[in-house]
Amino acid sequence: MSHDSAASLLDLFRLEVEAQAEVLTSALLDLERRPFEASQLEQGMRAGHSLKGAARIVNLDVGVRITHAIEDCFVAAQHGRVTLGSEHITALLAATERQRREEVRVQLAAEVTRLNDRLRDLEADGTQGPLLVEIRPFVSSLTENIVALENAVAR
Repeated sequence: MSHDSAASLLDLFRLEVEAQAEVLTSALLDLERRPFEASQLEQGMRAGHSLKGAARIVNLDVGVRITHAIEDCFVAAQHGRVTLGSEHITALLAATERQRREEVRVQLAAEVTRLNDRLRDLEADGTQGPLLVEIRPFVSSLTENIVALENAVAR
């Protein structure tokens, strides 16, 4: 897959996470007030399903597992096997937030890759020698900071 294709998939993933996390959060907050609201159970299940598909497309295994569990909770509630109480809602909201953090982690990893690819391209070009001497420490520092931030977000 080309760098541009990967970048556009990540952009689509980011947009999907933003949109579906909002739907999911809204459904969960409504279910806290009305735990048997079928339309909110359906919206939450569909949002979880969409998030799972988006995570699968960008090979984000932890995201697939998180959203699969979210989807399963909604399906169980739809079929009457569980009533989503406040403890379930809290856990599902936390899982939704975790999915948002995973989306940020994916973006950060893509940015590190993009910076390193660009630096390699400049080195291969050979015409930017003096500029590379100045840029290399900056890119290395930026990469380290992005990785540190990525690790903090993953926690």
